Amino acid sequence: MDIFTNFISNIKNNRKVLENYFFMTVFQILNSFFYLLIYPYLIRVLGPASYGVYLVGVNIASYFQTLITFGFDFPALKAVSLSKNDHDQISKTFSIVLYAKIVLFTLSLLIFGTVLLFVNEFIDNGLIYLVCFINVFSLVLYPQWYFQGLQRMRIVTVVQLFFKLLSLPLIFIFIKNESDIIIFAIITVVFNLASSIYLFCVIILQDKIKILVPSKCEVFNWLKISSPFFASNSVNTLKQQSTTTIIAIFFSTKNVAYYDLALKIFQVPTLITANINSAIFPKLITGVNFNIIRKVLRYEFLLCAIVITFLIIFGNKIIYVLGGIEMSSSYPLLIILSFSIFSIIVGAIMSFVFIPYNMYKEVFYNQVIATFFYFSIVVGGLYIYRDIIIIPISITISVFIELVVVFYYFNRVRGKGLIQ
Repeated sequence: MDIFTNFISNIKNNRKVLENYFFMTVFQILNSFFYLLIYPYLIRVLGPASYGVYLVGVNIASYFQTLITFGFDFPALKAVSLSKNDHDQISKTFSIVLYAKIVLFTLSLLIFGTVLLFVNEFIDNGLIYLVCFINVFSLVLYPQWYFQGLQRMRIVTVVQLFFKLLSLPLIFIFIKNESDIIIFAIITVVFNLASSIYLFCVIILQDKIKILVPSKCEVFNWLKISSPFFASNSVNTLKQQSTTTIIAIFFSTKNVAYYDLALKIFQVPTLITANINSAIFPKLITGVNFNIIRKVLRYEFLLCAIVITFLIIFGNKIIYVLGGIEMSSSYPLLIILSFSIFSIIVGAIMSFVFIPYNMYKEVFYNQVIATFFYFSIVVGGLYIYRDIIIIPISITISVFIELVVVFYYFNRVRGKGLIQ
């Protein structure tokens, strides 16, 4: 009876954390199913070549996305979590980040426009690339860190899902052949922007957050604070975007398909685990306690083990259902990738130790070290043994190297007596 009572009490005490996690995860899962729903139709109607042009545009935009977000999310999330009852301080944080993003978007637009005009390979598909680029402006208007810090992810989930569903009939009505790829890009961008504008209006009109004019010194200080996260995100983006390119260069497009299927299956449980740290962060940021951190890490280790076991047992069956017997080569890739689920532990230590103690440089060092080992293992591995299995092995080893690095810094903090 006491166990049941404690269980109910824990749920009540952490209701906001559970709600925040639930809506963050539900949205990402539904978002994945949304794209799975329209993917077969788009491939059949647009064709791989035409749809590939759109994917290239999205890929290009992702680099500018890293520049525009500039690693503001973690410092801003920390600031809002610590001052959730201070309306003026939240307005100040919101205004500084908004102003900085507008400046970075303008800079990105100038760089992108120059590349578009002078790089011949971009000119032919310039309009689609431009539409995909405009989509990153939604990141200027929509600050996830604001809703996450105030533990109000429910409204984000409802609004973004609503606009995605609203775009669905338009996609089936207006996308009929390969030449409609630009229409698809426009529909996607318009509804993404619409959801961001709506959430921006919620912040300004409903929450009464004031847009202030920050000083150059304040903006520069935030750029300085966020720069390690920007560097870390840049390194991580480089690693992620290069993986598919390496497979395409050294192996066949069929191997790209094998890896893509393994990655898509692996990302489903990743969606569930990835939001745990983000949901807990606002509650723990006000008081770091070793016993609490140890308990979180213990549960996350257990969750990682469950995910790996599940994929080992059922991964082959899932691959058969989704891709058929001809995609069975994805299974060993999936099993190796599954062990990289331990990156959730890296995220936990970063969220609950590095961020509270302003160890921003350590975040960057961790990514640089992991990326260095990733590329080193890829190059050395492919030189010795030319097989696609080297790619997931490199990814997984780099994750375990991250674990070693973050635990090293974690123990240094504990050794100084900073965590009780």
